Amino acid sequence: MKKSRAFFEQHPKLCYLADLIVMALGVFVFPLVFMDNFKGVILGFLIALLITRIFGMHWRPLRSIKES
Repeated sequence: MKKSRAFFEQHPKLCYLADLIVMALGVFVFPLVFMDNFKGVILGFLIALLITRIFGMHWRPLRSIKES
């Protein structure tokens, strides 16, 4: 996990893209496949949030991207 966090810290634009993809999959695809109700949306969001935090995909201020 430390390697993935270091990678995403060095490549913030890829971090944003990966975070967006994981969130979209968690919020839209997970409920369609596993649970077709509001609880599925909440559970998908929580799973996506957990995955993004484990791999170190954080949203950072845009200013830090422009400086690097």
